[in-house]
This record gives sequence, structure tokens and C-alpha cells, in this order.
Amino acid sequence: MGIPGLSSLVRDTTGGATPLKLAASSGAGLIIDGNALVHSVAVVPDPSVPAVVLRIVSLAESLASVCAPLFIVFDGPLPKWKHSQRFDREKDKLAKVRRGAGPGDVLSPLALLASIQSLAAASAAGAGFQVVVANGEADLEITALARLHNAYIAGGDSDFLVHRSRGYIPLETLAFTPAAPATATTPATTATVSGKVWTYERVAAGVGLPVTFMPLLAAIAGCDYCLHDRWRKVRVIGSIGKGGNDRIKSLITYLRGFKTLPTAIDSVIAKTGGKNLPDTASFTAEIYAIIDIFTTGGSTTSPELSKYIQDTYPPLSSTPKLSFDQDFKAGVKSHKLFEAANGDFWCQAIIEDLAKRPVWEASRSIRKHLYSILGLELVAEHGRRALEFVIEKVESVPLPAPSTPGDLSATNSYVAALGCQDLDLAAFPRVYVPIVCAVKYVIALHQATPTQQPRDFEIEALLCAAISRMSSPRPVEEGESESSETPAADAAPAEAAVAPAAAVKPAPIPRPSKPMVHLLASLETVLLSALLLWQALDTTEKDAAFEQAHWQCLDGGKFATFMLAGRAGNGGPEAFLEGRDDLVAVFEALWKAVYGVEREKKVVVDEVAPAVETVEGPKDENEQDSKGSTAEDVTPPAQEVAEEEEVMIVVKKKTRGNVLPDPPKKGKSAAGWKQNLFDLLGDDDGNADDDDDEDED
Repeated sequence: MGIPGLSSLVRDTTGGATPLKLAASSGAGLIIDGNALVHSVAVVPDPSVPAVVLRIVSLAESLASVCAPLFIVFDGPLPKWKHSQRFDREKDKLAKVRRGAGPGDVLSPLALLASIQSLAAASAAGAGFQVVVANGEADLEITALARLHNAYIAGGDSDFLVHRSRGYIPLETLAFTPAAPATATTPATTATVSGKVWTYERVAAGVGLPVTFMPLLAAIAGCDYCLHDRWRKVRVIGSIGKGGNDRIKSLITYLRGFKTLPTAIDSVIAKTGGKNLPDTASFTAEIYAIIDIFTTGGSTTSPELSKYIQDTYPPLSSTPKLSFDQDFKAGVKSHKLFEAANGDFWCQAIIEDLAKRPVWEASRSIRKHLYSILGLELVAEHGRRALEFVIEKVESVPLPAPSTPGDLSATNSYVAALGCQDLDLAAFPRVYVPIVCAVKYVIALHQATPTQQPRDFEIEALLCAAISRMSSPRPVEEGESESSETPAADAAPAEAAVAPAAAVKPAPIPRPSKPMVHLLASLETVLLSALLLWQALDTTEKDAAFEQAHWQCLDGGKFATFMLAGRAGNGGPEAFLEGRDDLVAVFEALWKAVYGVEREKKVVVDEVAPAVETVEGPKDENEQDSKGSTAEDVTPPAQEVAEEEEVMIVVKKKTRGNVLPDPPKKGKSAAGWKQNLFDLLGDDDGNADDDDDEDED
């Protein structure tokens, strides 16, 4: 949430932050807000989960080579007192999805979980940084570590402009420059970390208030520690009905009229009231608590204030099944599992087709088994219903019996929970069990609606994308293709910024269609729910590779590329997997595991239905000639002809003698004819068979 309007105001009034450049010899530590880091890295250039994870681990290792100590701190289980803020935030994200938001606007829920897990694994392997998951909001953990180590804070929350620390570096300014050897014209350089730093003293001076007044400003302007939206009701002169800079400017102007903090506090309290505000004593205690949190991090010496802070901002408690132990604190197990054990599951907003059934609801049966493992009868699921964000009570369901009687191993319980008791686990490598189970689960969801079933070329693309990603010998760095060579030793050093680097553009990733996006979102919620279920099973089967396979298998960029090629008839596992016989053999095994039969080899179809003569109508407003294409295009022009031929073949197969819709008359658009054709064929691209489709704005 932060303090509304403060970041932009201090930029405008102070002329900017102080440039900072750190080298390893500086001896400066850095404490990073992990949630903000994942959000900043996820926007470019490939937002798929495996690509985000590779970039964030690489960046963390680079920063650790300069900054010591380096801590990456994440929000942990959401405490009950934060529910109203989270609920409002999720509603805002849902509104963004409705307006057509992309991955940079709404973070993939699986990307955050995968990033924490991967950073924790790298940390355990000696990468030079530490991962911390707070039991609640990360802010206090971050500021406490910053004070302990006299370190800088890097994040994306304007609350850090007021917290007492060595300095706050907005993540969009943070960049890493690697060391470079000497060349004929330049000397050798060492690795550096650069950014722009704000100190709380400079922020206070910039807005014209004493340092001691800044926490009070945060309390009445709104911050992460305000309860009941009280700050919106504070009746300070000139503040009501204004937003952004105007509102915070009026609050600052008002506070400048006082010489001491106590008199300012008394005046603010006197100007509060209204039907929706609690009693004055409670509001007074909250203001003093917020001031103490910003000043000392909640380490007050006052027993009364300390008790108020503990009672008002409590973390989630341990349950009979789970305690917030080292596995949670180090990011080995997901904080969402601990939230579920406390009776709440947040089905966070995700990029999906809002006209269809919510993807989180589609994966609910897995979580019902999860809740049973956690010893719960009912769990409140917070998620989308149509175009609203609601709370629904969900009953737990015991795990089904495994296929082998008496075999209660975690793996057999896992596959049984996903409805895959018939799976032959010895038929393919274990790391592909999650993607196979997820695909089988999604196919089973649509048994009653065959027209919404994933099609063969979609499943082919999904499996090939998983195999291609999980067999990659090394990560592909930003700005290079998979065939790129290692740069020369004397090449100029490249700055690895948290914000996107504009110097080199990677190959574009095809823009996926709505059905593709929804299919990926469905698989993501299934895989995330399945991973939580695996972590909840009381097992000694510790298998990091198996856990990480839940997100490594879901490469949206590769899926989009393979899907569009397969749809146009230009793909197949032999092409997607670069002719590697070993990988093609894995694909054949996964295909058989999904469908229970071997894949039929593609044959060339010579006979096609006679072409229907049509007259080209006027161009659609989004249409362009062969010299360019719109942002909505997902099929290269060279593939359009092949797709038309495929449609005619499908027409002959699917219509079974039914009368085709009449072609458009001369001078009329072909759009309506195409929709009628899709209606007849039951093709998802026309949304003809989606009974739950609704009009979107």
C-alpha cells in the first residue's frame, strides 16, 4: 500500500535522490523487499515462471558479489488484521485483468512461490545471500535487519521513505554492473551496484517537516499499519475528497502549523470522528503505535504500547498440524500452506478469461484434499466469482484410496488426489509427474463439455514446452537467443538492471489468444494447488527436483510459440525438440501417460474440401496490409494459408454433410461468416460453445 502520494511528492520537491555506487570494498549491506523484487523482474522480457526464476536468482547472485550481507525478505502468511487491505488489493487486480492487464500488471501467483523456493535453494547451496520469509508483513523484518547491519533497503514501498535506516533505494533505480577485464583502451573495472538513495532525514527536509513528524504524517495519510481505513476519515483541514499529491500536501501544510509532536497529535485526534470511527482512545493508541513502528520498529520500551502493538498486529498462530518453523522461515515450504492451515486460502487474481469459469474454482477439488490433510473441515477461499471478488466456504474431502491397496506413500497419495490412480509412474521420468497429472486433471474437467477440451496440438505444445525447458542445459540470458554464443572476454560490461534494459531486445514472444491464456492459468492453479498438497503430506520423500518441476514445466513463452506453429501444421515434437531422439522418446511416453494410447503419427492429407469462393470485404479497422501487423496478431502471415487449409480439412471432417453457412455477399465483411463457421464447428476460437461466456467491456 505505502503512503499515497509521498513518493511522487518527494521527487518533485527535492529534485531527486542521491546517486549511489557500491563496490565490494564498500562493505555495505543490502536488505531487499523480495515481493517487490519479483514484481520488478517479472515484467521483462519473458514473464513465464521459469524465465522469471532464472532472472531473479541470477540477479541475486550478482548483487551478493558486491553487497554483504545481502538479505532477501518476503511477506509470509497474511495476518488476519491485513485481510481488508488484501481484499481491496485483489479487487483492484481483478479490475486490471478485466481491463486487459498483462503479466507485468498482475504477477503470476506461481511465480512468487517459485522465486522464493529457488532463491532458498540457491542460498542453501552457498550463493552468498540469505532468504527470509517473515511471519506476516516483511516491512518490520526488513527494517530490523537494516538497522542491525547498518544496511541499505531496496524495495518498492514508500513506507521505507519514513522508516529509520541507512537509506532507501527504489528498486527501479537499482542496477548491477559486472567486472570487466582491461582492454587496449580501458583499465580493468570491478563489479558495482548502483542506485539512487533516499534518507529519512532528506525526505523530511524535502517536505518541510521535522523528522519526528514524518511517522504522524504516515499515520494520517495512510500506511501499511493503519486499521479500519481510519486514515480516510481523518478530518484534517483540506484533506477530505482529495487524492494523490493534493491530499498529502494539505496534510503536510496542516502539520507545519505545530511546533511539537504532542500538540500535533492532540489536534489530529480532536479533528476525528464520525459514525465509522472507533473510540478516541483506540485511535490515539494506534497513532502512537504507528509512530513507534516507524521510529524503533516496534521495539518500544513502554509495556502498554508494546502490548497494544502485539495485540493489534499479531501474526498467524501455529496449528495442531503446522508450526511456523525453519522450513517456512527459509522459504522451503510455502507461506500459502500456513495460511490454509489457519483457515484461509487466497485465490489471487490471475490473468485469465473472465467470461469463463474461474480457474481457481477448477482446481478446488485438489485443495479440498489439502484441507483434509491439514485437519480442517471448512476453509474460507477468497477468490473470483464472475466479476466480483468474494469469500466462499469450502468443505474438505478426504484423500481417495491409492491404486495400490495399503500403499500410503506420498507419491501415490499425490497422484490419487489429482485423479491419476491409473498412472504408470515407472513409464517416464519422475520430474514429469506434475505436468502429466495436471494435464490429465484439466482434460478430465471438460469431459462433459468436449468442445472445451484442450486439443491435441495444445497438449502437444504443452508437453514439448515442458520437456524443452526442463532439459535446457543452461538458462538463456536476457537479450540473447538460445543459439547465442558466449560474448567475448573483452566485450563491454552490460548493466544488469532490475528495471528492463533497453539496449538489447530479445526475440519477441507470440501474443497468446484468450483460450491459450485461460488454459495456462488453469494449469498454473492446478500445479500450485498440487505443490501445496505435496508439501502438506507427512512424508520423508524429500525431493527438491520434484517440487521445482511444478513450475519449471510451465513455460508460457515456449507454449505460445509451439502452439501457434502446431496449430498451423508447422510443428510436432520432432521439430519442437530439435530432432533429439531422447527427448522425442520422453514426449511419446508422456503422451501415452496422458491419453493411455500411443500418439498417432501425422500424415499428409491430400484431399481437402473445395474452396468456397468469397469476395473480399472492406478491411476491419484493426487490419493492415502485408507491410505491417497489429498488436493483436498472433499468427505470422506465412502461417495463415496453412491455417486456412487446416480449417477446410476440419470443415470436411466435422460438418459430416451439414450445410455450410453462406459465404459473405459482395462488399460485406467476412467476419460474420467466419463466426458462423466456428459456431458450426464448435471451435473455442469463436467462443461458440462456451455456455458461460459473458460480454466484456
